[in-house]
Amino acid sequence: MEYQAEWLGSFVGVAERGGFSAAATALSRSQSRVSAHVAALERALDIRLFDRSAHPTVLTPQGRALLPHARTALRHLRSLAGTAADIRRGRRGEVRLGVHTSIAPFLLPRTVLRVRRSHPGLRLTVCEHQAAELEHRLLDGRLDLAVSPGAVPGSGGGALAGVPLWHEHLLAVVPEDTAVELPGVLGPEHLRGRPLVVLDDEAPGAVSLPVHGAFRGTAVGNGPVLRSPQAQTLVGLVRQGWGIGVGEALALSTADTRGVALCPVTGLPPGRDIALWRRAGDHPAPAREAVAHCVRIAAVPALARVREYFPTPGSAP
Repeated sequence: MEYQAEWLGSFVGVAERGGFSAAATALSRSQSRVSAHVAALERALDIRLFDRSAHPTVLTPQGRALLPHARTALRHLRSLAGTAADIRRGRRGEVRLGVHTSIAPFLLPRTVLRVRRSHPGLRLTVCEHQAAELEHRLLDGRLDLAVSPGAVPGSGGGALAGVPLWHEHLLAVVPEDTAVELPGVLGPEHLRGRPLVVLDDEAPGAVSLPVHGAFRGTAVGNGPVLRSPQAQTLVGLVRQGWGIGVGEALALSTADTRGVALCPVTGLPPGRDIALWRRAGDHPAPAREAVAHCVRIAAVPALARVREYFPTPGSAP
């Protein structure tokens, strides 16, 4: 059985205004149209809603019993229409955002705060993962957006689409008491043969950060290499004297770097690009676009944070 919202609106209008003419004026409809709506609802329900022989028109007992239900239905319909309008404008909805573990300490708090302030009706769920897991979750629909290094596997095949956010240079992390013995910018010759701690994914099949392959060849010799996805672990190992650390500037800037010194490195791959990823060909979703906009704004300070370590144009590797 089908009912139209206009039928319910006219029924409630006549009941509340005490007549068809008054309801027509209040609803900005013709009296004949209001009468037709009520008649159509009565046929659909197979119930007489009004006693038309009375002056003014009054509800029948059946009409009085159904009036609260009609009012409730109208409230739900108006709420539905209002929520739909908010969704179309990006004011409501749910967005699932994933962020790479090395980027999350900087980016996630800023993004969550901006979404909360600018789109309080949006429901944002977040998670932190390595790049390969972020890709899997995007492709199987568990994530709507992901912020990750640019070299996401499979993206070249067109399954994912990315928008660049910023570029991260590499930094070396050295114990503070030995930093005075080293130049301001380190090259492969300063790393060759030394124990190294590399900020990198360790999971099988994970995306290799630019530093991953550089330490397999002859660029820095065959010294022992430890790999960690956590900047704080890298800093802790360097602080305890295990060796020299190498990682991306933004990730290292979020760690507690007391007891170590950070300096640029040259002669190695030039860092990595960070991008905002989504499934290619996804239909436009205002809520997702609203969150993407907040991510882009929250990412602006990242470039300035990275540039703190490269104060002049020629100093970046």
